[in-house]
Amino acid sequence: MRSMAGDLKRMNEVVRRRRLERIQRLVMDLITNTLVFLVLIAPTWAVVTVADGLIRSVGQPSFERFKVVTLEILTIFVFIEMFTLPVEYVNDERLRMTNLVDATLAVVLRELWVQLYAGHSGWQMLLGLSGVLIALAILRDEVLDLEEGVHPPSSRSWRPLTARRVTGRGGSPKALP
Repeated sequence: MRSMAGDLKRMNEVVRRRRLERIQRLVMDLITNTLVFLVLIAPTWAVVTVADGLIRSVGQPSFERFKVVTLEILTIFVFIEMFTLPVEYVNDERLRMTNLVDATLAVVLRELWVQLYAGHSGWQMLLGLSGVLIALAILRDEVLDLEEGVHPPSSRSWRPLTARRVTGRGGSPKALP
C-alpha cells in the first residue's frame, strides 16, 4: 500500500512538472512571437519612411537629399540584418556566426557612410572604421571556411568550438582545442 501511495505521489509530481514546463514553453513562445512581431514593424516603418523620402525627392536635385535617402536605405539594411538574428534563433534555437558578423558589418558600413557624408570627421575615425570593416570581412571569410569544413552542409549553424570534432590527416577524429 505504501509503495502505491509513493508511486502515485511521484506520478502527480511528474504531471505537475510537465504542466509547468508546458506553461513555461507557452509563455516563452508568446514573448518570443511578440518580440519578433515588434522587430518586424521596425523595418516596415523604415521602408515606408524611405519610400516617402524618395517620392518627395524625385523633383528635387539636391545632394543633401540624396545623402539622407542613402543613409535611410543603409538603415533599412541594418534593420533587416538585425531582424534575421531573432528569426533564426526562433526557428533553429541557435545562431549562425556569419549572421552575427553580417549584422555587425552592416552597422559598421552604415557608420562609415555617415562619417563620410558628415565631411567633418577626422582621418583617424575613418581609418579606424575601415580597419574594423576589413577585420570583420576577414572574420566572415574565416567563419565561412570553418563552418563549411566542420559541419556537414545540412547543419551549418554555429556551435561552440569545444563541441566540434574534426578529422586529422589519418582520418581519425580529434577534438578542437
